[in-house]
Amino acid sequence: MKKRIPLAALMALVLVYLSAPPAQCADSAGAQTPVTWFSPTPLTEAATVLVLDASQAQPGQLEIADVLSYSGGLIEITPPQGWTLIRDNSSLSTRQALYWHIVQVNEDRSPTWLFNEPVNAQGAILLVEDVNATDPIDVSSGNVVAGPATATSVTTTTDGDFILAFFATDFETAGLSPKMPADLNVIVDPDQPSHEYWILGAYQNSKGATEDAACCCPQYFNYAAAQVALRISSTTDAR
Repeated sequence: MKKRIPLAALMALVLVYLSAPPAQCADSAGAQTPVTWFSPTPLTEAATVLVLDASQAQPGQLEIADVLSYSGGLIEITPPQGWTLIRDNSSLSTRQALYWHIVQVNEDRSPTWLFNEPVNAQGAILLVEDVNATDPIDVSSGNVVAGPATATSVTTTTDGDFILAFFATDFETAGLSPKMPADLNVIVDPDQPSHEYWILGAYQNSKGATEDAACCCPQYFNYAAAQVALRISSTTDAR
């Protein structure tokens, strides 16, 4: 005899389905990205050190570090040697500092950031191929204005940039999934109940202004967001 699913359980499944974040949508430039790998480091409370994982890094690749801290003042952050700050944006509770580095031969694959005071911190490293190794960052923007999380537009100077949109928030209330923009692909979206961050991306065919990347949510919250345009050194059929 077949077992019947109780009505309450069936309704719970329907609610889970309806509340799930939207499926990833392919943008007009294609779903593939030059991001080949990422590695998240989970939240550590009262940290003075944040060690990120770059174990899969290969010489010549671009590393982007997303260093996130919460509920602390504007403490001093010391990056590893050879890492360059892209931008550093802070709201009342969330700070997002982005760095880049070109992987060298025989270098440390566990880059470490130091904080001069304890702070709750987490982060991730992205590995990116096919970038301009001498000048990979075209332009960037940052935003912490209260309201829906929005990574504001940038105006690129070269054709064929890859646009990354970075978001981070303490979310105040757990379990509120953002609605992702349909024209950007989800690259990083760790499954965690609070202190969330996510990274989106898409190619831009021609130089000029990008769109604001807005992630609608059921509440206003303290967040930091940024767009970073990467100069790509080659084109692929996937684009």
